[in-house]
Amino acid sequence: MARHHFMSRVRDDVGDVVDSVSVYVYFAGTTSAAPIYASEDAVVTTANPMTTNELGYFQFYVDDVEINPSTKFDILIEGTTYEDIDIFRKGTAGTSGTSGSSGTSGSSGTSGTSGSSGTSGSSGTSGSSGTSGTSGSSGTSGSSGTSGINGTSGTSGLPTSVEGYTLRYSIAPSGWVETSYLQIDSAGYVGINTTPTSAYRLNVGGDIMATKVYNAVWNDYADWFDVGHGIEIVPGKVYVLSKNGTVFQSSQYNQKGIIGIVSDTYGNSVGIKEGQIQLPISIAGYVLAYVEEEYEPGTPLTSYKKGSLIKMNRRDVILYPERIIATYLRKEKSVLWNNIEVKNRHWVKVK
Repeated sequence: MARHHFMSRVRDDVGDVVDSVSVYVYFAGTTSAAPIYASEDAVVTTANPMTTNELGYFQFYVDDVEINPSTKFDILIEGTTYEDIDIFRKGTAGTSGTSGSSGTSGSSGTSGTSGSSGTSGSSGTSGSSGTSGTSGSSGTSGSSGTSGINGTSGTSGLPTSVEGYTLRYSIAPSGWVETSYLQIDSAGYVGINTTPTSAYRLNVGGDIMATKVYNAVWNDYADWFDVGHGIEIVPGKVYVLSKNGTVFQSSQYNQKGIIGIVSDTYGNSVGIKEGQIQLPISIAGYVLAYVEEEYEPGTPLTSYKKGSLIKMNRRDVILYPERIIATYLRKEKSVLWNNIEVKNRHWVKVK
């Protein structure tokens, strides 16, 4: 059994994301709701229709044992139907190879010559019988014609477009040429110019360049900061660096040596070193953090006791602008955010 993933985002006419919109998944050409699942390993189906989240996203899984993989789907969003969506992503079959031509028949052998007649016997006494003529030799048989060459088999069809889909193969399709440049293991982990590893869904051995990079869910950008000693790492807490190089959670208002907020919501990160103790410090975007209380959006925040954030007074904003860690956005009211425990944290925008 394999589950196949579909994710998309709803935007309005001017490009703004739309939340709390109902999304219906039907079998193509019908209004029969398709059975869908909320995760790859979910035991029971999820609600159909579903609704978009606060970022305009929706996602679901379909099962290729429960549903024939040749099945296509229609998705209805706010009165618009997107038809014949191939979630299973089966390519079009290749054409059959041309049959080889028949070989040429061999030519017939030449016939043997007739034997000579015997001479007649003398008159009077009975003449002796003439000797029998020698039979002609048999003609040589013609050689067999050469068999025709077999036609080349057609190549298997491959998807020609995967825009808006998550492309995943458990087994390389027939017709793919095996190469060391691109490898997909049985669990769907991908390696480009390197071997796939379960630590990362995509592992690339080299540089990546793109015109634009879109992120589906996660928020901020993190830089891995070397600690050099054992430390309790708590996402959402503020950490500072002492003169002697010791890293610890902030312990006072507007403290010197602020490093930043440890993030568990980052979508991109740089500077990671395998086997070393490091802090993923948010350096851009929105991050979940521990804040003393709710403030108006845009309120400047600085360090406080037990690694939390607190409102910075107007005087200190002017005197110590380098100690503004973030500005306040809002409190996250959900218990879980994309399977991350919120623990009464708030959203702040990193400065």
